[in-house]
Amino acid sequence: MLNVFIGYGCNLKCGYCLQAPARDRAGVPTYKNKATSFVEKMLPHIIKNNIKEIAYWGGEPLLYWKTIEDIHNELQKHIQFKHVKIVTNGTLFTHEIKNTINDWGAYVVLSRHKQYGEPKWDIVKYIKNLSVSFLFNGKELSFHPFLKELDELEKITGRKFSGFMHWVRATDGCSPEYYIKMEQLDEHEKNLWELANLALQGNQQAIELWTPHIIQWEESFKGEFVPMCRGSHQIDVDLDGNLHNCHHSVNSKSKIGKAFGEIENMDAYLQAERFVKTTECQTCPIRKWCRGNCHLSNTHEVDCQLSKRKSKILEILSSKNIINNKGNIHVQSHI
Repeated sequence: MLNVFIGYGCNLKCGYCLQAPARDRAGVPTYKNKATSFVEKMLPHIIKNNIKEIAYWGGEPLLYWKTIEDIHNELQKHIQFKHVKIVTNGTLFTHEIKNTINDWGAYVVLSRHKQYGEPKWDIVKYIKNLSVSFLFNGKELSFHPFLKELDELEKITGRKFSGFMHWVRATDGCSPEYYIKMEQLDEHEKNLWELANLALQGNQQAIELWTPHIIQWEESFKGEFVPMCRGSHQIDVDLDGNLHNCHHSVNSKSKIGKAFGEIENMDAYLQAERFVKTTECQTCPIRKWCRGNCHLSNTHEVDCQLSKRKSKILEILSSKNIINNKGNIHVQSHI
């Protein structure tokens, strides 16, 4: 997967945003009219390395729509991508953007931030490949509001929405009030087991919420170990062609070097191994799945304990073979 970071700009101010606050974004360039130079720099490498999956990231990517459109239209002249992804809050959609995304066959992850802004549902409902992503955080650890909203959206829009559940990253960008705390894990685990039991009973929404996680859990044990945000499975670049160790946190400190070039900043390179080099992580049986969790997290012990509990649930769900259809699921679609 080639993850292309476009810029930090966003029209919402969510308190649990994983990206660092503006004061900490030293060295972040302002991207204007860089589509042509980006394609010129990256196209030979994309072709040489047979990259067929690409994702565009912000901030809010639709603030940079013209840049994304220029880049992708040019790349498509040379490459037939099998997976295109855009993660957006959905508030800036126009019919023109929707039509282009559908023409590309792109997969849209609608990142839900109900208390901060509403997507343009009258347009969103016509996007062909779409899922709605919900976030567990220290203020919301129940799945019940998620399922209720999916039902409401179906009534409002007249179409079915697939849901995806995600967990907050306790980075410097996220307000500590949204961090998941150790004392909350027992109750959250009960909640997740309830959701798992719904899936085992055949509840389709619950099955769909667990499906991408089950697939990722099953496939992770087949491959090599890589840290969460570094390895051949993903290449995180900015519009200057710089390689970073995270496509969410792009700044001078995270720059490793030029994409597909030699490592120039070993400190940044090793930052992704902040947790995975510990003895505890190296001897952990679920290491290949959790991959050390987020290396920017301020609550690693919580993340680690939560991963162990989720893994037990996924092991049971996997053994029961509850997934009805794996054909349209892309395990990296929401990461």
